[in-house]
Formats: sequence, structure tokens, C-alpha cells
Amino acid sequence: MKAVAEDEELDSLYSLSSLEQLSVSANDFSGQLSDKLRNSTQLEQFTSHSNSFSGALPSTLALCTKLQVLDLQNNTFSGAIDLDFTGLPNLYNLDLASNRFSSPLPESLSSCQKLRILSLAKNNLTVQIPKGYANLTSLTFLSFSNNSLVNLSGGSIPSQIGQMENLYYLDFSNNSLTGEIRKGLTELKSLMSANSCSSTLNITTGIPLFVKRNQSASGLQYNQASSFPPSILLSNNKLNGSIWPEIGRLRQLHVLDLSRNNITGTIPNSVSNITNLETLDLSYNDLHGSIPSSFNQLTFLSKFSVANNHLEGAIPTGGQFLSFPSSSFDGNPGLCGKMISPCITNNMGFRASSPPTAYKKFDWSSILGITISIGIGIALLLAILLLRISRRDAGVPIEDLDEEISRPPRLFDAFGPPTLLIFKNEECTDLTILDLLKSTNNFNQSNIIDCGGFGLVYKAD
Repeated sequence: MKAVAEDEELDSLYSLSSLEQLSVSANDFSGQLSDKLRNSTQLEQFTSHSNSFSGALPSTLALCTKLQVLDLQNNTFSGAIDLDFTGLPNLYNLDLASNRFSSPLPESLSSCQKLRILSLAKNNLTVQIPKGYANLTSLTFLSFSNNSLVNLSGGSIPSQIGQMENLYYLDFSNNSLTGEIRKGLTELKSLMSANSCSSTLNITTGIPLFVKRNQSASGLQYNQASSFPPSILLSNNKLNGSIWPEIGRLRQLHVLDLSRNNITGTIPNSVSNITNLETLDLSYNDLHGSIPSSFNQLTFLSKFSVANNHLEGAIPTGGQFLSFPSSSFDGNPGLCGKMISPCITNNMGFRASSPPTAYKKFDWSSILGITISIGIGIALLLAILLLRISRRDAGVPIEDLDEEISRPPRLFDAFGPPTLLIFKNEECTDLTILDLLKSTNNFNQSNIIDCGGFGLVYKAD
């Protein structure tokens, strides 16, 4: 018997002892969930998502021992999840996402060995996840995203998760997880084998199937429009350490998001072995080295980002890389490629988008020195040319100019040409220049007797 209830009929519906499936989702129901559900002893599926139910879960839900699906997502339930899950051995889908549940989490949930879907995303969970949850080996879908979890089972991510051989969707994004990414995540068998990933969930709760290759192997086929692809989502935490090279074994993985952490080291070449990869986000980490050139073999890659790391070298060419925006590579000054800036190769073979700073300084100083030298040379040539022109206009032969330029400076050059001063003497009124030249033997040096205040003093014979 199936029923979609209205508010005034809820109490009467809860009293139907033969009721197997009850859906009251996407209505305006509010208040606390009635504990009269304990009367529905045959109830297998109860979905009440997208309402305004509040308060704590009634503990009497644990009396519905045949319950397989409990979907209460997108309400305002609060407090601890106070249910004794040991009385629900058949439960395989528990979706309590988008509520206000707080810690602690019930230890008894680890007894639900048939549990395949567990979603507690978008709540107020803060403490550790019980160690026993690692024993839920039937899980295919596990989400604790958008909480405030500090660590899981005393560590970052329990290595036991690798033992969940059916797990294909893992979401711990937007928490406060610390420590290294556990190597156990590279051992998820369902993400290694194509047969595991192509199996169906066959669940009637709205959890859709994921993508798989079509028969021609030339594309990816989505079985339902809103499907969940095989994913590992660890973004926006405080994880550190490096990316394990063994992650390349997860060939059926479609989405890998490790963005906004403190991950160091290089990007393993083995990531290119994940040939079904559609989304790869490694942005906002501390990665260094280069982007492996083999990434151009990821033909299904549609979303890619390594922004804000410390990567350098050439961005791979070919494949999907020409379709990615430049923002996918922002914050890596050492990267170069067609989508951002051309690569420059220096003498050491280093490829970068621009020359190193020291090289730039040397180049500019050389250009400046050459420019100044050329300017001075041109100025000197112009000065000599102007001097030649001025002497030529004055009637001085060019060869005399050359001689004057080449000969050393003389003593009198600094004071002008020599000067002869003649003082008038009333007793020698008829003295002439010729008389002076004759009496001093043309001002011969042998006639110099002294040097006075007005110049040399000659004796006259």
C-alpha cells in the first residue's frame, strides 16, 4: 500500500499497520514528527524530505523493524540522532542531510550491515565519526560534506575506507579535516573494476545511477539525468601530504576534487591513467613541478583547475586543454602556454611565461648603456662637424684646423695672443716699433733681463 498524505491525515496514516511505503515529501508539514509511526510495523520506506519538520527524531522509529529507507533530508530536525539502529537490520538507505543534527553520532549505526547509502551532509556535526562506521562495507554512497568535522576515527580519513569494496561516491568536502590523504583511498575496488561501477543500485528512493561508457566506448552514457558519477570529494579541508601515485589505479573515477587544502609535492603522472576522469580540481594547494604532459590523453576531461599553486613549465597541448579557460591556471607565475602567455626558453632550457627578474635587469641596463654611448658619440661628431663648418666660413683651411686640433695646447693659448705695451716718454718722442725690433734683435730671448708686472723686460742694444 502506498500513500501520499495531507497534513490532517498523518495521524490516521501512521495507524495503518499494513502500510509499507509512505511519502509525505515536498509539502508544508511542520512541527515534530509523530511517535505514532511505531504503529506502522510493516513500514519499509518512509520519505519526508523537503518539509519543515523540526525537533528530535522520535525514538519509536526504531520499532519499525522492517524499515529499509529513511529519507528525512531538507528539514530542520535538530539535536543528536537518538535512535537505536540495532533494531533496523534491513536499513539500506539513510538520508538525513540538510538538517541541524549535532554530535554525537550513534555508535549503533555500525550494526546496519546492509546500509548502502549514508548521507549526513549539511548538518552541525563536529566530533569524530565512530570507528565502527568503517565496518559498513556495503556502503556505495557516503557523504559527510558541509559539517565541521575535525577528524575521522582519530585520524584524517580512516584507512579502513579502502575496505569498502562497493564504495563509489565519497564526499567529505567542506569540513576541517587534517592530516594526510590515506593511501587506503587508492584501494577502493569499486573504482578499479568496470564491472563494479556498471552495477545498478536498484533503489526506489531517488538516488540515481551514475555514468558508464556506452557500447562503442567512444563516450559516456548517463542512465539518469541527475546521476551521481563515481567521485572522491575532499575539497575545502586542511589536508596535507602528497597525492599518492597509486591513485591512478582508480580507473573508473569520474570526479576528483582535492581543491583548497594544503597538499604538497608534485602531480603524479599516473593520474592520466584515470581515463574516465571528467572533473579534476587541484586548485588552491601547494603543489609544485609541472602539469604532466600525459594529461592530454584525458579525453573526457571537461572541468580542470590547478589555479593558485606553485606549478611551472609548459601547459600540455592537445586534447581538452585548449577548451579550458585561463582561470584554470591563474596563480602559477611559472606556467606558460597558448591559453595564458607564450613560453620562453632560456639557455638552461627553463620554460616560463617571462624571463627571470635578474635577466630582465641585466638586459635593461645593457640597453641603457648602449643608448648613452651612442648619444655621446653622436654629440661629439656633431661638435666637430660644427667646428669645421665655422672655421671654413672664417677662411681657415681645413688642414690648419686639423693641425690645430691635433697639436698640444700652448702656454699663451690660455691667455690669448702676446701683447706689446709701449709707454709714452716725453724724452723719446720719435721712438718707433722698428727701432724696438732692431734694438732687441726682434725681441730675442737673449735680450730678456727680467719679468715685470706688465710682462717681459728686454734690453736695447
